[in-house]
Amino acid sequence: MVLVRKPPRLQLKALRSTAVESGLPVGGIKSELVLRLRDAARKFTPVPANARILSIDLGIKNFAYSLITWTKPSTQGHSEIPQWPGRLKVSVHEWKVVDLAQEAEAQALAATGTSQAAVFDPESLSKLALKLVNDRLLPLRPTHVLIERQRNRSSGSAAVTEWTLRVNSLESILYGILATLQQQQRGTGTFDAGAIIPILSHRVGSYLDRELDVEPEKSVNIKKRKMSILQGWIRAGVVEPTTEDVRQQMSKAVLGKPDKPKRIGAKHKAEVGASESLPAQEGVKPPKAQKLDDLSDSLTQGIVWLMWQRSFEERIKEEPWLTSEGPPFEPGVEDLSVDDQKKEKNRKKAAINSATARRTKKKPKPVPPMD
Repeated sequence: MVLVRKPPRLQLKALRSTAVESGLPVGGIKSELVLRLRDAARKFTPVPANARILSIDLGIKNFAYSLITWTKPSTQGHSEIPQWPGRLKVSVHEWKVVDLAQEAEAQALAATGTSQAAVFDPESLSKLALKLVNDRLLPLRPTHVLIERQRNRSSGSAAVTEWTLRVNSLESILYGILATLQQQQRGTGTFDAGAIIPILSHRVGSYLDRELDVEPEKSVNIKKRKMSILQGWIRAGVVEPTTEDVRQQMSKAVLGKPDKPKRIGAKHKAEVGASESLPAQEGVKPPKAQKLDDLSDSLTQGIVWLMWQRSFEERIKEEPWLTSEGPPFEPGVEDLSVDDQKKEKNRKKAAINSATARRTKKKPKPVPPMD
């Protein structure tokens, strides 16, 4: 068993707090957390000032992505801004959501010449993902790519839905394309992403809950809470747009989700007349309102990841034991695995019972000598 020197005066609660601040798993006993933190510290590379972070929130109908950069805080900083745990300023260069189902229909139309439903077999989905990467993601020249890790089931259901399978397939294909580009085009300037990083959404929520000191809410309110936090950051000016398109998206995010267009019944159509109902007769659909929760997820994910990196960089400087090579130490009961803990407790209990039995055992009375 690999052992490490036990950090002085460091409790399990403090180790878990460090893991949450750094975006690392919090499960396990103390020795496992120590090993996990030290391993992450040795592999850690600070985010450079010229980093371009591409954050992706996966979906078929709502594929959201954002590109952000960061700068170091000014002299006064942003520590007094409500709901802003980070010590950095973020610039948003791209912030969009794409309906891949519509693009799949257009792809099928171009291939067959006839209008038909979108096809999501592996061949069609691979072509769609490759087009997405080449046309939308590569031109952004990211140095780090963050991809939201997808779950295998939706809402805890025992069944796996068809859309869940499609999104999981898209996730795997996207990783394959990006990993191939990373190996083949490294140093060419086309795709120089140093890391392709999966992000678990529940760790983003746990970090925000801890930093903002709020009670964790039910899953149905997680997206609303993230949107509210992001709206506060935009209003405070710590998250700034760099293009007019991004500025318009932020205006929508601050104002809230627009109302859906009301359905027009037959009675209203008769009252307004045929001239006003002409677009409906021609099959012209009203523009689809973008889902602001998916947009906010992609941007919040990138910002929180930056906060994790900055926080862990500071913690490494403050805690030398994270990167030191100390000699091994003898683990206590709390540093063993669950099975070893039981064995150790049983061993100690047996030793105590044996010692007690020896102390309380009555000595035989001496036999009187025979005459």
